[in-house]
Order: sequence, then structure tokens, then C-alpha cells
Amino acid sequence: MTARKKIVFTLIVFASIILFLFLLGQGLSSKTLSQLINSNSLIGKKAPSFSLMTPGNTRISLSDYEEKIVILNFWNPNCIECRIEAPLLQQTSLAFKDNDVIFLGIEVPTMRSTLQETLVHIKKYGITYTILIDKEGITTVDYGIITIPLSLVIDHCGYITHQTTGRIDEQNLKNHIKSLLDIKQTFKCDEIYTKL
Repeated sequence: MTARKKIVFTLIVFASIILFLFLLGQGLSSKTLSQLINSNSLIGKKAPSFSLMTPGNTRISLSDYEEKIVILNFWNPNCIECRIEAPLLQQTSLAFKDNDVIFLGIEVPTMRSTLQETLVHIKKYGITYTILIDKEGITTVDYGIITIPLSLVIDHCGYITHQTTGRIDEQNLKNHIKSLLDIKQTFKCDEIYTKL
């Protein structure tokens, strides 16, 4: 192959790659990030079970909190939005500490995060709710987490009723929890969810 043919071949391959990337980008940009995230919503579905360790090596399972309202917050100490959200979650958790409402922070694994960073985060933001470490990422995958922070509310029957992608709206979350507490006082699970 002559030098001229090598150059033409290289330009054709390069142009093909650029065209492919452009077309791929156009296809993905037709769906906004929120559409991609919301298409993965678990609202109305039974919450997947999990069993994870705290930084102090205590095993906690979702089943430990049957008949309680559970707020799951997927986060990581290297996530800026998660750091901004931490005080809001802490305040909200304190507002419901005596009401059968459990807050669980599930640290999403990354190659950069360390146990030391997790402990610094807990101390810096005065977090008193339970932090769990999803070391292998199994729970993160089971819940379909593709962005953080992401918060889910699980009702006393074990169903996901609310999802917040990005930072929580503290008042919206409080209102949702209050509604679930009212429902819990009024209805049994079999009155809310019918068997299929």
C-alpha cells in the first residue's frame, strides 16, 4: 500500500469514527438525562431486599425495618451534591426520629472513596442516621442507581412510593412522609395493595 493510500484509508476510518460518535450523541441527546433516569423508576414496586455493613461492621438488612417507613439515600462522599444534601437529610431524619421512620444512607462504591472519607463525611455533617456501605455495588445495581444523590421512600408495606433524583426538596419529602404515616395509621397493607 502506498503512502497516499494509507493516508486516504486513515482519513476514511477517522471520518467513520467521527460520524459514528456524532450519530450516537444525537440519539442519546434526544432523551434527556431525566428521561433516562425516570425510565428506571421503581415507584410502585416492592423494594429489593439487601443486607449491608455499617462503617462499624454491623450488618443491617432492609427486613430489619418491616412495617416502618424507610428512606434510602444513595450517595458517595466524593459527590458534591451529596455533600450539599447531607445537612437536609440529617434535619429531616431528626424531624421523624420518633415516628417509625428510618433513614438509611447507602454509600455507592467508587474507586476513589475510602472508609476514612466516609467517616469524615459522617462527622463533618453530624449524621446520626445509619450509613451503610455497598462495597460490592450489588444493592446499587439492584436498585438501578445510575446517578447520585438519589433518594427513595419505602412505605410500611415495603413498596417504593417516592423517588427524588438529585438533591432532596426537604419540605416535599416531609410532606410525603407525613402522608405515609397517616396512611399507616388508617390502612393495613392488604387494604392498600391487592394481590395480582
